[in-house]
Amino acid sequence: MSSSSNSATTTPATAPVVREAEYPQAPERVWDALTDPDALSEWLMPATDFAPERGRRFRLHPSPDAADAVECQVTEAEPSRRLAYTWRAAPGRPPGRVTWTLTPTERGGTRLRIVHEPVVTGPAACSFAVARRPQPTRHLDMHTPITRLTAVLITGGTNP
Repeated sequence: MSSSSNSATTTPATAPVVREAEYPQAPERVWDALTDPDALSEWLMPATDFAPERGRRFRLHPSPDAADAVECQVTEAEPSRRLAYTWRAAPGRPPGRVTWTLTPTERGGTRLRIVHEPVVTGPAACSFAVARRPQPTRHLDMHTPITRLTAVLITGGTNP
């Protein structure tokens, strides 16, 4: 079972989306669910060319339409500890950044903190954040993925 919360640390136009969840599984198991392309397809969305390697470019596909692909690039990859990548949902817009931080708990589980934030600051960041609000499916709405990630971790997958 997982628990989750959220918080924001800046102004509403540039506030990052922050979610936290706790899982009974060890960080290695949670890392596998975050970085295995088949698992990603189950709880987030299908990925093309993903590998947890710094500098690796990949795409996430929210729909079968190739024009909807989210362009990403891994910026950090510390196995079982931290994964970060850029997130560009629309051409010509500044990328966001998604950071997954895994912390072992005293009981052998994992506390997972997810932060999705704009990379740029100033007027461009504000227009980026505001422009994306009417399109919530293009921003990483983490409530549903956390629920799906829980299913992958506890049941071994969402498909029978």
